[in-house]
Amino acid sequence: MSPVKLESVFKLGGANEPSSVQLKSMEWAVLTQLDGKKSVREVSEVLAMDDMEIATIVEKLLSEGIIVEIKQTIKPQAFLPQDFFDSMELNLVHLIGPVASIIIDDVLFDMNKERDQVEVEEAGTLVESVSAEIDDDTKKMQFQQSMLSSLQKY
Repeated sequence: MSPVKLESVFKLGGANEPSSVQLKSMEWAVLTQLDGKKSVREVSEVLAMDDMEIATIVEKLLSEGIIVEIKQTIKPQAFLPQDFFDSMELNLVHLIGPVASIIIDDVLFDMNKERDQVEVEEAGTLVESVSAEIDDDTKKMQFQQSMLSSLQKY
């Protein structure tokens, strides 16, 4: 068996029930934290235990058939950088003038976001919402095309 990765996530659901195996109190404590959401590292933080100590206990629970690993990747949140907003504002200023920053800020307000809180996955929605504020269809298309090339970086 390969060593347990600290980013791995486990949940109850192996071949054996916890009651069929004799567990120590610390093993029970770890088992109660393996909820299918927390990584091994997060469990070690919650229980204020050493990462390797937790990993050893998880390996035992896994080998006993009490838990199973969830195949998921824990992806850190990625936020749009300031240069994305600078590019957006510059493109918008060229198309509609100095109200560009106000339009962007209004759209962000409607999204309940600050510029440093917009996730990469929300960029399309942001661009679509900002472009909806452009009345001229030709300018709207130009804005969307220029922003599409910016979005491809992320």
